[in-house]
Amino acid sequence: MRYKVKGWFCIFLLAGCFLFYGGEVFSPASQEDSSRDVNLTTEGNLNLVGTYYAPHKGDSPAILLVHGMNRNRLDWEGFARLLQGNGYGVLTIDLRGHGDSMRQGDWLMRWVSFSDEDFRRMLMDVASGIQFLKSRAELDPYMIGIVGTNLGANLALNYASQNRQIRAVVLISPGLNYRGVSSVGAITSYGVRPILLIASEEDIYSAFSANELYSLAQGIKDLKLYQNVGHGNRLLRKGEGASEVILEWLKSHLPVQGVQKENSREENPHKRQP
Repeated sequence: MRYKVKGWFCIFLLAGCFLFYGGEVFSPASQEDSSRDVNLTTEGNLNLVGTYYAPHKGDSPAILLVHGMNRNRLDWEGFARLLQGNGYGVLTIDLRGHGDSMRQGDWLMRWVSFSDEDFRRMLMDVASGIQFLKSRAELDPYMIGIVGTNLGANLALNYASQNRQIRAVVLISPGLNYRGVSSVGAITSYGVRPILLIASEEDIYSAFSANELYSLAQGIKDLKLYQNVGHGNRLLRKGEGASEVILEWLKSHLPVQGVQKENSREENPHKRQP
């Protein structure tokens, strides 16, 4: 479905969740306490730093959030908590050469010196994030999605195109090619799984790329175009209801079991269905 998005959407945050990590159980006083930094190791033995937002109950779907070039995982904090509050387990990572993942022992790895091949190797970073989510006992390993912005959008699509256990992807400000990470072949290999593409019309390259990828997508597909809201995570902050649009789309394709239906929220917004 292709359409432009206008208007505001309501955010429903569910408070209070349990964090399961390394055999320990944490019962935080507030959602602000229910995240934890984690260390990941990639194929090739690079060290990555991420933040894990545990769901409020077990058997939950999981989302990996992948930032763009010259950004870091902190871009996702507000959106990660929105997803967490709606029943998802969420992992954000700093890609190699970015954020806290720049430090590799006694030396710094900086993305500015990367070749196109180095950027393509970031697929191993995505793989490490997915492996972490699959290892969590409180998450459903068959209900995993990826949301990415900019370069992270292309990485998300490329990884999902090669790994059919990824159920859905959301691409924010994608490109046909970012630093050697192409999306054209990947969209064909991705097949008929659900995909959501989002861009702002004045962001000419991303809007053009999103339209092209939409035309190439073969299955369940949605394209949402905003106006004058910028690129990447700025779109989430400035686009009216953008975060909620993505949340509702994910609920449709990666549903959280037991979440209250919209028409019965007024009765008890925190009550779970049997």
